[in-house]
Amino acid sequence: MAEPVNVDALGGAINAAVGPAATAPNGLLDIPAQLGKRLGVLLASDMKGSINKGTSPDGKPFAPIKPRPQGGTKPLLNTGVFRNSITGKAEPHGASAGTNAIQANLMNAGGVVKAKKGKMLAIPLTREATRFTGPRSGAAPFPRPLTIIKSKKGKILLVEPLTKTKKGKFKKRKTNASEDQIADNVGSGHGVVAHYLLTPSVYIPPRPFNGFTPQAVDDATQMVIEYMFGGKP
Repeated sequence: MAEPVNVDALGGAINAAVGPAATAPNGLLDIPAQLGKRLGVLLASDMKGSINKGTSPDGKPFAPIKPRPQGGTKPLLNTGVFRNSITGKAEPHGASAGTNAIQANLMNAGGVVKAKKGKMLAIPLTREATRFTGPRSGAAPFPRPLTIIKSKKGKILLVEPLTKTKKGKFKKRKTNASEDQIADNVGSGHGVVAHYLLTPSVYIPPRPFNGFTPQAVDDATQMVIEYMFGGKP
C-alpha cells in the first residue's frame, strides 16, 4: 500500500508519499471514517487512472512493452486484474491506496527476474502458450511435444512443427504481433511455430504507478476542507 495521505491540522494540506505505510506523526487531525473511505476511493481511482493512461503520477510515460501474445501493448494492462487489485482504505489521519498483488513491487520499481527452477525461464510467445503453466511443468503443461532450436540471432526457442495439408503444404494459421516479431529470426523455411522463448533472466523496467497525481492531492484537500470546515480553509 502507498503511505497514508496525511492531513495537516494547521493548513489542511495533504501529502501523498510513495513507500511503505508509516505511522502518522503527532499533531495530525483525526479523520472521520466516512471521510477516510471517500478519500480512499478517490486515491484508488487516481492510481488506476495513471495505469490507464500509461503514465506515472507525475505524468511521465511508462517504458513501452513489446506486443503481448494475447494482444495489446499497454504497460501494466494485460487482463486488467492487476489494475483492479488497487483499493483504497481509510487511515487514522487520512487514507491510503495501493495493492497487495505479488508482482506490485517488481512492476513499480523494476528488476531482473531469474529462473527459480532450472536454468531457463520459458516466456510464452503464442496465445495458446499463455493458457498453460509452462512447456513441461506445472498443473497444466503444454499438451504437445516441443523441440529446442536456435534462431538466426541466437535466441533459444521451443517450437512445434506446423501441420501439413494432404498436398504437403503447411496449413495457414493466424499469427499475432508477438510471433511476427520473431518470425524473421526463426526463418520461414523451418515450418515451425515458436511457442516459447528460453532465457536465463528477464529485465523488467520500472513503471512507477505507486503514488498520486497533483490533481488527486488537490481534490482530496478540497474534499477534507468541504467535509470538515464547510468549504472554508
